[in-house]
Amino acid sequence: VRIGLEQTRYDFAGEHRPGGLVKALRYKIGYTDYQHIEYAAETTPGTKFSSNGFDSRIEAVHERIGRFDGALGVQLKRFTFSAMGAEGFLPVTATRSAALFLYEETTLGPLKLSGGARGESVRVGAEEDPRFGDARTRSFAPRSGSLGALYTLSREYAVAFSGSYTERALTYQELFANGRHLATRAFEVGDATLGKERSTAFDLALRKQAGPLTGSLGVFYNRFRDFVTLVPTGADDGDPDHPLPVYAYRHLPAAFRGAEATLSYIAYDRGGRRIVLEARADTTRATDRSTGRP
Repeated sequence: VRIGLEQTRYDFAGEHRPGGLVKALRYKIGYTDYQHIEYAAETTPGTKFSSNGFDSRIEAVHERIGRFDGALGVQLKRFTFSAMGAEGFLPVTATRSAALFLYEETTLGPLKLSGGARGESVRVGAEEDPRFGDARTRSFAPRSGSLGALYTLSREYAVAFSGSYTERALTYQELFANGRHLATRAFEVGDATLGKERSTAFDLALRKQAGPLTGSLGVFYNRFRDFVTLVPTGADDGDPDHPLPVYAYRHLPAAFRGAEATLSYIAYDRGGRRIVLEARADTTRATDRSTGRP
């Protein structure tokens, strides 16, 4: 399967500094018009996927209140999605979300503490379609929060630790898919009864933040109560010519653990010219906690 893709995006962003308690008011709005066509043969167009909509964000950065600096903001999103054609595996869907978030930080000597919280309302709807049935709508109210600490050991080194609890609303594909998706060579089946995805995560990192060689080395652990993923059912879709295996979206208890490292080295810095060499590496192991399998 070959893909022909087009995307047009418009972004507008700005900042206003009114003074007083609000140090800066930052705003951003973007509109995206996206489509791609899957070609099952060299020149024969198959399914056409289209998505368009906007996302916007307004953030008010406040002056210091007591020992705290931070920001309060709102984020809004709205977009539609369609998969039209013989191999369309989804009805036309519309997703709307509105979120309120807060971030605060304070410094106590060598220790910097930070915290954030986010509340969201998400509505995912599918239009009536003779292939997929009646119109359906799911609503979610994800809540998330995080705490972090950065301890400066010296001018060059610091240790960072963070913990977070995250909830995620399901996507239109995870909820409403029901058909052949040739690009992934699978018959995908969503589940409109699935609940939110929830996880608790921790990470710890050592950072070198001064000198010609800087970087960080960290480890992380993310434990999901109900990770959403495609699971093979062992059946196929029954097509006599080109059968595809059936995969269904399901909740699984899961654990993600791993490590990541970044390095940056100033190899040359003279006369206003600089050459910086960078290297990155990471590894992740994800496990189904109910079976111990990847």
